[in-house]
Amino acid sequence: GERNPKKSPGLPCAEVTNIFDYIHQESHHHQVTKMCRILGVSRAQYYRYRSPKPSKRRAEDADLKQRILRIFAEFKQRYGVMKIHHELNLELQPLQLRCSPRRIIGYSFSKKMNTDLVLKTLENAVKNRTITGDLIIHTDLGSQYTSDDYNQRLTELHIRHSYSRKGCPYDNAPMESFHASLKKECVYPVPVFEDYETAAAVLFEYVHAILQ
Repeated sequence: GERNPKKSPGLPCAEVTNIFDYIHQESHHHQVTKMCRILGVSRAQYYRYRSPKPSKRRAEDADLKQRILRIFAEFKQRYGVMKIHHELNLELQPLQLRCSPRRIIGYSFSKKMNTDLVLKTLENAVKNRTITGDLIIHTDLGSQYTSDDYNQRLTELHIRHSYSRKGCPYDNAPMESFHASLKKECVYPVPVFEDYETAAAVLFEYVHAILQ
């Protein structure tokens, strides 16, 4: 038959958490409301103890985890810790993203790295950027960039040409960093592209869907 909670053996000491645990153990035999009244504890507190709300820290951690997973999926599982951390900062500081001057304004893709390719890239950039004032373009010392045709076009566009020093890629650090990220996140994960068109499509997606 039903036992009397007043006479239940092994009643814990009067610590609230122990009392709540005891009530839970005996809840199959006695009414929770009755035990709470007899043991001098609040029924509401008992139920809060049994079904605690997540702490603020735990809720924040859960939210952060979901944001990290969303960014990882959004960027095709290509982003590592540093890139994901950067995206999280941009979400917290959207004005910084809008004010940032660094973005891709022109690119081209070809089977050959020649003057025609860099000229095409230049024309693409000019279409996306209004040339005002004293504009400078910085490149390395590759033969494509030192060619007469390329520099003649820069002169026609009133663009000054700046070069990296020989053997000093750090002079063009932003583009070197971009190329390294592109290879690591877009090229290296794919052992072999099926064909040129597939590679071009992957590059297009990377530049437009991920970096812009």
